[in-house]
Amino acid sequence: TLLNSFPSDTSVAVIGASGGIGAAAVRLLSADERVARIHAFSRSGAIEDLPKVTPGRVDFDDEASIEDAALPHPGESGREAPRR
Repeated sequence: TLLNSFPSDTSVAVIGASGGIGAAAVRLLSADERVARIHAFSRSGAIEDLPKVTPGRVDFDDEASIEDAALPHPGESGREAPRR
């Protein structure tokens, strides 16, 4: 267990998930029994297809991509869209 100090059903966000370190973190988290959901963000949105992983695109030079990353996506619960 990678995150033994966290409760089960933990949701995790990884920024930079397509780079070497980020991709390795996503793989480790995907195998961790305490992690229920991983939101894996990168500039390209190209993320390895792994269990529990929801890929997303975010580019800090593109404000719209940051806003989109914060919005709930189909099939997700427990997240409210930010007020505008």
